[in-house]
Amino acid sequence: MLCGECVGRVGSYAKSCFVCRNINNNGSTCDGCVALTSLSGLVIAADYEGAVREALLALKNKRARSVATQLGDLAVSALGDGGFDLVTWVPISPSRHRERGYNQAELIGRQVARRLGLPAVGTLGRTGSLHQTGAGRAARLAQVSGAFYSTRRLGGQRVLLVDDVVTTGATVDECARVLLAAGASEVWVVAVARSQA
Repeated sequence: MLCGECVGRVGSYAKSCFVCRNINNNGSTCDGCVALTSLSGLVIAADYEGAVREALLALKNKRARSVATQLGDLAVSALGDGGFDLVTWVPISPSRHRERGYNQAELIGRQVARRLGLPAVGTLGRTGSLHQTGAGRAARLAQVSGAFYSTRRLGGQRVLLVDDVVTTGATVDECARVLLAAGASEVWVVAVARSQA
């Protein structure tokens, strides 16, 4: 679905601090912002537009599972050498999983893990069936508080959390908080795209 020409047109998304958006060389959270987030860093592969947007929508809504391989490769291309111990993903609600039959972030995450030669481990569960489309950051922060739980202890591991699209970052920040509480030493996020909506 994403031809080589389309992938070649996807520019390198500027790496910046998750909180203040100041540009840096790897997407790490800057020293002045570490107290404001649970994320050690956030890396985005592309803007949520054009061929990338169409591919993500096809994966989510048209059961085009095979595109997850290309999207995972795109996410890996944005990462530097992270030295992670495992790859996990943002879970979807049980009702959404039953409806769709799969979690798109998991499919992308498993490809990321394959490419990096790391274990792919489902470490998070989700309660409820909340859908956040259209909600602003304050609403999303309130909505996701307590929405996730850890399924295992992480014993000081450096975790790479995968998501398909990041908007405000409230979801990945809450997931990171839960992973740290479960014993992760650091949580980084890689997402295929960032939406400004």
